[in-house]
Amino acid sequence: DDLWEPQMLEKTVNYLEKNPDTAVACGAWDYIDEKGKVISGKTGPAKSRNYLKDLVVSNLFPVHTLLLKKEVFLTCGLFDDDLHAFEDLDMWLRVASKEFKFSYINDLIAHCRRHPASMSSDLNRMGKNLGYMASKSSNDKNNSEISRLRPFAYIFQWLYLSQRWEKVENFNELKNCLNEAK
Repeated sequence: DDLWEPQMLEKTVNYLEKNPDTAVACGAWDYIDEKGKVISGKTGPAKSRNYLKDLVVSNLFPVHTLLLKKEVFLTCGLFDDDLHAFEDLDMWLRVASKEFKFSYINDLIAHCRRHPASMSSDLNRMGKNLGYMASKSSNDKNNSEISRLRPFAYIFQWLYLSQRWEKVENFNELKNCLNEAK
């Protein structure tokens, strides 16, 4: 339900071709409602000196605002299809841990749709996948840096979810999902 601007691929491909040291190109986005009406100004792209540490605190980019070179997937693998939430954060952490260069296009290239049925509103799903991602990271023996940092991502994301718990009708159900995912 999110959207690309018509020239998103053209702009990101051109940027990557002109900047061969960049492996990940990200553009700016805005937020729209369920009818497509813009509800925010242009956001991002995030800039950082240390993406790995910043990603531990927050998912910096909506998944549809980035274009990655093939070498990123060959080195880091594909998105984890066992995750049904946070699969993008899981991927960005792996990419940042391999020190691939992120660069930014300040043009608006995408729109993020906000509505009551969006995935981020499903706290049960988010909690279960967050727990899986955190437990997976603690077993990542191939990358000691990401193995050390991902549990902190779990803590920060847990705090984020806990701020939204008052909206959950069945707190025990969410709590059980989080405990099962550990």
